[in-house]
Amino acid sequence: MFEEVLKKLPGLNCGSCGFNSCEEMARAIIEGRKKFEDCKVINVEDISVEINGEKIFIGEFVRKMLKKTFLAMISSLKTPEIKEGDVIEIRIKIHPEDIGLIKYGRD
Repeated sequence: MFEEVLKKLPGLNCGSCGFNSCEEMARAIIEGRKKFEDCKVINVEDISVEINGEKIFIGEFVRKMLKKTFLAMISSLKTPEIKEGDVIEIRIKIHPEDIGLIKYGRD
C-alpha cells in the first residue's frame, strides 16, 4: 500500500506539505493524518506541465518562474483581451535538435 500511495505523490520532497519528504507524507496519508489534497504540488491549478498527457509535477520556485516569464512574454504580444479565469496554453513540439536540451537536466 505504501508504494501505491507514494507513486501518486510528486516525489519532489519540497516540504510544502510540512514534511521533509514525500515518503513521510505517504505514511501520514496511510495513517489518516493527511490527505492527497494536502499536497501543495498536486493541487496547484495556476500552471501545469504535461508531456503527452502525463502530468509533470513542478515545485513552487519553478512554477512561479515559468508563470511570471510566460506572462511577461505574452504581455508584449498582440493578444485578445485576457481576463481572470482565462486559460493560456503553450505547446512545444520537440524536434531532434531539442533532445539534447531535454537530456541535460536529467542527470
